[in-house]
Amino acid sequence: MRMAAMNPSPYCALKSAAPTGAGARATIRRAAMHRSVLAASNQRQFLPPKSHPHAPSSGAASAVSASAASNAGTAGQLARYPFRLKDHPMHVLPFLAVTACLGAAPAFAQDPDIPAGPPPGVADGPPGDMITVGLGGAYGPDYSGSDDYRLIPGGIIRASFDGVSIVNRGLRLYADVGPEIGDNLSLNVGPIVGLRLNRTGDVEDEIVDRLPERETAIEVGGFIGLTVKQLTNPFDSLSFRLDAYHDINGSHDDLIISPAVDFSTPLSFTTFVSAGLSAEFVGGDFADTYFGITPAEALLVPELGEYDPDGGFKSWSASLLVGQSLEDDLRQGWSIFGTVIYTRLQGDFADSPLVADRGNPNQFFLAAGIGYTF
Repeated sequence: MRMAAMNPSPYCALKSAAPTGAGARATIRRAAMHRSVLAASNQRQFLPPKSHPHAPSSGAASAVSASAASNAGTAGQLARYPFRLKDHPMHVLPFLAVTACLGAAPAFAQDPDIPAGPPPGVADGPPGDMITVGLGGAYGPDYSGSDDYRLIPGGIIRASFDGVSIVNRGLRLYADVGPEIGDNLSLNVGPIVGLRLNRTGDVEDEIVDRLPERETAIEVGGFIGLTVKQLTNPFDSLSFRLDAYHDINGSHDDLIISPAVDFSTPLSFTTFVSAGLSAEFVGGDFADTYFGITPAEALLVPELGEYDPDGGFKSWSASLLVGQSLEDDLRQGWSIFGTVIYTRLQGDFADSPLVADRGNPNQFFLAAGIGYTF
């Protein structure tokens, strides 16, 4: 009895009595089971609940385990939702500004009719000043409708200051001065000024090259559009825009209207993609200048023949752009970009001898380069 008082375990008490027989063995098994249950119960009293990641730990090992579990959970959330900075808008704005800059088509010395890419209002600029510049090269048609391609050097630029965003697309410069008109909606509006160098110099096709060169067109106008944000994640945008500009240098002396839609989204803090659709509608003077053959030109180049196209729906285009940071952050430092654009000429423009006989209505434009954000 004294031993039982000193050690209350039923197993120890039974062992001291040293019972024998089947009944005694059954009693010993029940006592051993009771001892295991008590041990497990005592152990649970010192363990933090598994469902509580911040429960107090009884030692360094428990602290390390809790920290590892917390980090693993955070990493899992980031892997599934890579854009978790929506509570820090001051960090988001510069990132979006750079992605908008990467959406700009490069400007090239012999610029074919580069279709409209992502609009200036893909995203809002940061509250402070910034500028991104870049250099690159492109592989595009020799003239609008040509089946000869050439390598062309070029560059991109975007600046943002005092609520104004400036960006180039091809040889056209856009200045977006539109305001925010809602939590996820902004108005994009501003002027456009640019050049058109289509067939202003030598072309590779020996027949087309015999035609008189065209004068440089200076095109001035404006654009208006809407950008809707946060459709699938806190950083994407869907933009609708209408461009209108007119030649003021007497080259084609006509009006061009171009509607466009673009969806842009970052895939991570280092990768950005943008896809867009656009179209061009032009007047009869534009069609005559770049796709027509006058009677005098037909006498000069009889292989082409006289051709008098009407204005209207000139072309539609589809574009895809990818930007990749070299600094693990698109908001600053070095980035590279690449874009591909497909354009299909329509109607009288596709039927022109410059296209149907000497070129191709299917037009491709490839560009790549590197930029730096200050």
